[in-house]
Amino acid sequence: MSMQPCSLKAPLAGLVLALASAAVCAGNPTAADVPTRPGAFVALDRACLSAPASRHRALSREAFGLPGELYLDGFSRKLQRTFTLYQPGAGPDGSVPGGEVRMEVVLGSDGRLCGYRVLGSANPVLVKTAAAQLEAIAPFPPMPMTIAAAADALHLAQGWSYRGRSASPSLHQRIDVYGGGGDKHQSGGAQYQLGIPLP
Repeated sequence: MSMQPCSLKAPLAGLVLALASAAVCAGNPTAADVPTRPGAFVALDRACLSAPASRHRALSREAFGLPGELYLDGFSRKLQRTFTLYQPGAGPDGSVPGGEVRMEVVLGSDGRLCGYRVLGSANPVLVKTAAAQLEAIAPFPPMPMTIAAAADALHLAQGWSYRGRSASPSLHQRIDVYGGGGDKHQSGGAQYQLGIPLP
């Protein structure tokens, strides 16, 4: 079944009203259905996303202290361990695309993947590659009790970086993690907690 991406855009504070009037997205999306245009939201778990607006929080060190930082580190390590298993394929000319992908990822307090959306423009092949990895390795570990007690849905900004190749030389890639507000990316999670287009 072809998925129609949800296009509702509402600030976090108004999600209760927005969710009450939103249209339902058809089907169960897979990585093959990922809308690659910026802002298109892929809803995987509607129960998680329907939590009241007050229960949606940015997952960041600033919001949750050490438990938040440790959880983001664990999330990043799981992505890094499986990164080489999910790589873009070669095109007809034998070249492999390279570039950056950034997504907003929504996790439930129990670690399930609730949904995600593309932040900014990116190569559609790379977007689908990142989405395939994200869906394949979910669910993630449950949130610490201090986080689960305060939120049902946690939002974080995540980045992938792929280095392409033109013909047959060996391909080198790296993953660039933009966790939810660590030392190097102070605005990571908090920057994307507003204007989230949920179904």
